[in-house]
Amino acid sequence: MKRIDFMGPSGVGKSYLLDHLKRERNRIRKDWLTETEALKLVPFKKLYYLPVTRSISRISEIEEKKAFKNCYKDWNNFFTVCRLGLNNYDSGSKNFYRSVSKLLKTSKKVRLLEKTINKKIIFDQSLSQKLFFIFGSNPKDIDSDLIKQYFFSMPKPKLLVVLTASNEVIYKRILKRRVEEGRGGVEYSGAKGEELINRINLFLEWTEIAIDTVKKNHGNVLVLNTAVGIEENCTKIINSIKCL
Repeated sequence: MKRIDFMGPSGVGKSYLLDHLKRERNRIRKDWLTETEALKLVPFKKLYYLPVTRSISRISEIEEKKAFKNCYKDWNNFFTVCRLGLNNYDSGSKNFYRSVSKLLKTSKKVRLLEKTINKKIIFDQSLSQKLFFIFGSNPKDIDSDLIKQYFFSMPKPKLLVVLTASNEVIYKRILKRRVEEGRGGVEYSGAKGEELINRINLFLEWTEIAIDTVKKNHGNVLVLNTAVGIEENCTKIINSIKCL
């Protein structure tokens, strides 16, 4: 698998860009898959005994569990860093369990597709993106070195697409999302006014650390400002994917 991670603080415009990118892909040669599409290609030959009525998602879940057995051995350093970040949560809180669940679910998908599918695959809720869930509980207490350790120890994607925007743009989008959709990102939970602005600024700093760390670790990084026209950004992404 050639893994393509998308990353950016909530409110940066990641979902909007990805939706447009998928529509563009459908008009041209299909050069990559989403993680959902890729999971449907997981071979079933070891699962012939399952009832035909079992859904693809159920079969993938069983395969995920098998693939994940070796994750802790291969990714031990990565999970050690993750545990340090999760220590900032109240271990009995809803957000703690949600963050752990999201980390393990994404890890299982990456491991499964890494072992079974030889294609270019885009991960929206990627391991890179999980940074904000794992360390977002009390971000001001997180040392920048821990963010560096996260990206040095994380299984490296073939391409990291980083989306950025000004803190003003993200702030307005978060407030709008809270009004229209009743949500604004787990990592911003409970933050208002100046606290919300400070948290956005800190997440943008983490994004810069991620870019620098992945580059130093000889990774491919594409940085896009979502203030630029969406067609231009999609063209840059498509061209970068073609070169993988």
